[in-house]
Amino acid sequence: MEESPDLSIGPYVVQGRVGAPADEPAAADTRGFLVAHRDDQLRSVLHLARPATDESRLLIQTFARLGHPAIPTLIDLLDHEPEGEPAAIALVFELVQGVSLARLKGYLERGSEQLPDAAIWYIGHAVVGALARAHDTH
Repeated sequence: MEESPDLSIGPYVVQGRVGAPADEPAAADTRGFLVAHRDDQLRSVLHLARPATDESRLLIQTFARLGHPAIPTLIDLLDHEPEGEPAAIALVFELVQGVSLARLKGYLERGSEQLPDAAIWYIGHAVVGALARAHDTH
């Protein structure tokens, strides 16, 4: 699909890629779109799950029930069938502001620094809590 700043999926208008410069157009085959709902300008993140199978839909529904502070909330789920491309499931998540761990790691490595022990414990606790919730729910 051709790059287009006017790309829309259902009621959502794609505004760019998460983490990309504002002037970079949204590529249709890229995950992590920043989107806004046409009615209320709710800013959120959209991912495309391909292929759209019953198994992937079941996993997505399981994810939607997790409800944990370390897991972004699934706001919407809709079918996306662009012309000439395989069908996908469009997942719209809450937009969580913050720095990715990959970016933090790169910053620390450039300065030959390490993450403080308290931060490692905090991140580990959040990840383990989210994993525990996922295993309890599934």
